[in-house]
Amino acid sequence: MIKNMKKFEYEDLVVKLKECLDWYDRRFLKRYNQSERDVLDISYNLQLDNGDKLRLEFMPKNIAHLLGIDTVCLKAKGLYKMDSYDILKSICDDSYRLSREVSAGRLMYNDFISDFVDDKVESFKKICGVDLSNIAFVCKYDKEKSYITGQEQLDADYYIAYKGDNKLYVVGFKKDGNSYFPITNRIVYFDNQESMKFLYKLLDNQIITMPTYVYPYYYSVGRSGKTFYLLYENKREKIKLLNDYSKKYNATVDISDGYLYVIEKLVQSFKSNESLMPIYERIFYYINKRLRVDVPSLQKDFGGIPDSIISLIEIYNKSIDVSITEALDKKTREVISERDKFSKENQKHIKELEELKKELLKKQAIIDGLQSQINGYQEREATIKKVLSIDVKK
Repeated sequence: MIKNMKKFEYEDLVVKLKECLDWYDRRFLKRYNQSERDVLDISYNLQLDNGDKLRLEFMPKNIAHLLGIDTVCLKAKGLYKMDSYDILKSICDDSYRLSREVSAGRLMYNDFISDFVDDKVESFKKICGVDLSNIAFVCKYDKEKSYITGQEQLDADYYIAYKGDNKLYVVGFKKDGNSYFPITNRIVYFDNQESMKFLYKLLDNQIITMPTYVYPYYYSVGRSGKTFYLLYENKREKIKLLNDYSKKYNATVDISDGYLYVIEKLVQSFKSNESLMPIYERIFYYINKRLRVDVPSLQKDFGGIPDSIISLIEIYNKSIDVSITEALDKKTREVISERDKFSKENQKHIKELEELKKELLKKQAIIDGLQSQINGYQEREATIKKVLSIDVKK
């Protein structure tokens, strides 16, 4: 965290910003179709093991925020009139323009530079690279669940966490149209309790999964690039890591579409050892029905089962358990929602009845007053009649 930035720190920062922009220009931008300037040429299509598919786009307009530079502030002060990405490039080309404003007392570095700018610059290439091998988890964030857990509500729809040295690089994406755009990024340090609180807010009662594959799409040529799959040998390690996060932060692992991976591995094993065919037939029956594989039953019917097959079955069973849990969780949320809806309607009716009761009491009070007046009139009338009756007798 940087507070009260000095001029030399600002100058060092500009060097790092320029390096990030040069990298982004080379990787993401291209001039084509007679466009007057470089435009976004690439998006990433990320398939997840929970069945979701995300199209990730890192637009030029998102970059300033990801790097911790508040270009809105600079435009509001009348220093620039261009868009945010061009402002970033202008800062890198002429850093002294802003330092002169600071020296003149018309601006402070911390007016437009985030206190966490060092973290944002460090994480920039990590979060924009979409490297499957470094993804620790993907969190499908459901804001409704924060009402149940009591955690502070976050803004993004999906969060991708990349592994670092005793830390995580986390970026949040929000859907707009058919694509997901980055709206926030940060570093979570495992040795910092304040930093770790973010993981509890993010993962508590949420769904976490892993990537299946990713491929780029190039707009300039109108076709997809090479597809990169998460290597099978990395699957088991990542599932273990997901389970660790699940236990520690009360998250739910969803790799329900990962059963396809199990089938492929079983087919490979079958080709190498046909004597296991009866076991595979039983396992495929369970998978086809989307049922948990009954390991004790297999062991009873077929004797010893290779540990490698049991390991694959455990992966599959875990995905099925998650699917069931998520279905029950969804049903629970629906029941709670209906209960809350009924409760609100009930409270509304109770309030209406209370208001009616008040109105009836008011009207009853008026009726009682009128009745009292009538009784008074009747008593006076009786007295007058009595007096008149005496006078007549005389």
